[in-house]
Amino acid sequence: MTTTPAKPHSSQRSADDRLLYLAYERKVFNASLAIAAGVACALLYQHYLPLPTLLVWVAAILLTNLLGLIECFFFKRAAPQGPEAERWKLIFTAQSVLAGLGWGLGPALLLSSATGNAAVLLVASLFAVCVVAILSVAQIKQAMQGFVIAAMLPSAVAALLAPGGLENLVGLVLLAGMVVIFGVGTVSANILQRENETQVHLQGILDNAQDAVITLDAVGTVTRWNASAEQMFGRTRDEVIGRPLDNALVVAEAPGEPQPVLRRLLVAQANRPNARFEMQAQRQDGTAFSVEIAITQSVMGQQKSYTAFVADIAKRKDFEQQLAVFRRVFDASSQCMVIADAKGYGLYQNPAHERALGYSNEELLGKYFIHALPTESAQATVANIRKSLMETGEWSDSLVFQRKDGSQFTSHSSIGSIADAEGRIQYLFNAFTDITGMLAEREVLRVAKEEAERATRAKSDFLSSMSHELRTPLNAILGFAQMLEMDAQLAPGHQDSAKEIAKGGRHLLNMVNQVLESADIEAGKLSLSLEPLRVAEVVDEAWRKVRRLATERGVTFYKEAPHHLVVVADRLRLKQVLLNLMTNAIQYNRPGGELAVRLLSGDDGLVKIEVTDTGVGIPADQIKDVFQGFIRLGRDQSTTEGSGMGLSICRQLVGLMQGRIGVISEVSAGTTFWVELPASRAGVADPVMDAEAPDSRLDGASRAQCVLCIDDNPVNLKLIEQILRKRPGVELITASTPGLGIQMALARQPSLILLDINMPGMDGYQVLEILKNYERTKYVPVIAVTANPTPSDFVPGGASGLVDYLTKPLDVKKFLATVDEWLAQQV
Repeated sequence: MTTTPAKPHSSQRSADDRLLYLAYERKVFNASLAIAAGVACALLYQHYLPLPTLLVWVAAILLTNLLGLIECFFFKRAAPQGPEAERWKLIFTAQSVLAGLGWGLGPALLLSSATGNAAVLLVASLFAVCVVAILSVAQIKQAMQGFVIAAMLPSAVAALLAPGGLENLVGLVLLAGMVVIFGVGTVSANILQRENETQVHLQGILDNAQDAVITLDAVGTVTRWNASAEQMFGRTRDEVIGRPLDNALVVAEAPGEPQPVLRRLLVAQANRPNARFEMQAQRQDGTAFSVEIAITQSVMGQQKSYTAFVADIAKRKDFEQQLAVFRRVFDASSQCMVIADAKGYGLYQNPAHERALGYSNEELLGKYFIHALPTESAQATVANIRKSLMETGEWSDSLVFQRKDGSQFTSHSSIGSIADAEGRIQYLFNAFTDITGMLAEREVLRVAKEEAERATRAKSDFLSSMSHELRTPLNAILGFAQMLEMDAQLAPGHQDSAKEIAKGGRHLLNMVNQVLESADIEAGKLSLSLEPLRVAEVVDEAWRKVRRLATERGVTFYKEAPHHLVVVADRLRLKQVLLNLMTNAIQYNRPGGELAVRLLSGDDGLVKIEVTDTGVGIPADQIKDVFQGFIRLGRDQSTTEGSGMGLSICRQLVGLMQGRIGVISEVSAGTTFWVELPASRAGVADPVMDAEAPDSRLDGASRAQCVLCIDDNPVNLKLIEQILRKRPGVELITASTPGLGIQMALARQPSLILLDINMPGMDGYQVLEILKNYERTKYVPVIAVTANPTPSDFVPGGASGLVDYLTKPLDVKKFLATVDEWLAQQV
């Protein structure tokens, strides 16, 4: 199936194509008129010319113009453009030449035999046909020129070649007329082409205009509808041209209220010539939008026409609304804002700025902003701001302003600039806030912070001092109590009393340790050694510590601990957390209850440790206080000992290890404490397993080994003396001052030195440094015996030079085991 190409609209054609289409539009009428004229010639000339020749002439006229009509039909179907149109221009010219030959054939054949009126009629016919060609075929200059030459030249030549003088005169007239008509036609064609190019150029301008351009005749019929109008209203030219404007364009005061368009526009234009009017228009799909319309009237002769210029201002309206919103926000803002030109002269300020500085809008306009700066710093400040704006386009810092009344305040100002496409600054703006009050509050806070830091340091110093002061008497209490417990000859009642003394002392020591540890955490003094750890191994170590307590209370232990789960944590502190949670799970469990530890791997890169008991649970209203210090959740009357600090310390330690801790509990069903720690895929070092305390004893028959104890506290010396009596093979010598200790060490060269760290005049590290400088004592192992907690970074044989570290109050069994171990290495 053959499809007919869409006929291009005249506004979409080039100047040459437009002339071609105009020529073909006229050709239908011209060819029809020529056929009618040919028939008229047959009737008019039948009495003056030979019939056979006349019939041949009329047939030529009819045939050539019939070909013209057929040509118009195929041209309309082809609707050519560009290069194809050029081919049709050649076809048009060729057909015009044939039509000219058809008209010139009769006179060329008949002039030689025609006389009188017949000759005049023939010459008049040629002139008339050629004049009509000038008017009707001038759009294609070559076709017009070809028609004139083809129609008149044969007759002129035939007349000039005829033997008669009259015929020669007719030939000259025809030849002269042909030249004149040819020239006049060429000039007319050139004028027509220029006018056509001007119209096409004007049409191109109108079609490419951003606004919709609509032309109307005197009665309001649309005669032009440019591309912008098509896009704006959703209607094509073919849908609109030739129709009344009111059918093509719906304008309303508001959507859904259509009114006659042309009448409204003409009334508005008459009242306000050259004015633009804002209205609501509707697209073909029914959507409404804002337009601005201007209409002009043109008069040519007796004919009026109108041109309407329509602009879509919907975006502009939205922008204006946004600007109005910004303006309201700008004016309602409590932040001071001011806008200046590129040189710094004020253009606008918001009310907050006016209130802050005291200058009205009239006083601000055109005034250089330096007027609001203190005179003594204005120039330097301006230079600094200008430099920053040139380099980065902005400046932000505190800035002192001076009010109209002379008072000053400090602001935090953010000065920026707006530049054009070439980067030249066009406007400056400053948004600032009065921070005078904030600075005063900050100063108050600074002073308060310093006071708090001083108080914290005082508290830390006090607790550090109290650590030594409390541990020293506790060392005597716990040490002698343990000695009494170990005395097999002591009466049973006295042994029970000794156990109670030791039990109370350990409870007091535990409370002291927890308070001091919490203070160290708060002061940031607790350092951690984070490393990859297998959680299952740490769980096993903690279980070995609490196993005896679980056995005593009949608590059954269950464990689901995959060996491959590894976390990043501090081994000592993780073990401390697990010990606390597992001890609580045992102590607050029911008799014969269960303790379960489960390790779970999550998808969020965390390993979860759950410690679950089957105890009485925690009421829901008390869950929030679980991790608060010194709170035992109603168990203050319980026989279970505790300070209420354990879970608080657990929360702090887990936080330091970048983890989380929480609790889930149900009354009468049990409690689950959970800990989440970051998982690690790094390699894991071999674990440091807890070793059972060695039971080795020195052979009493062997040579006695000398142990030197340097301590400034006589009670501590007496306790160690009592403990070492259980080692008959050990000779103890004591020194109550650092200097005496150094002398005795050099004189006796002991096998082992027990050294207190905190002593007056010279601390233990200084004593150790002196001993390491002498060859006799350089390699003697030194064990610290001190009331200070063991530092987390202590490494036996490390930079300190100590081989071990024992903390007061002493654990007698651990003390004996440590002494036995190091003396055994000296044999």
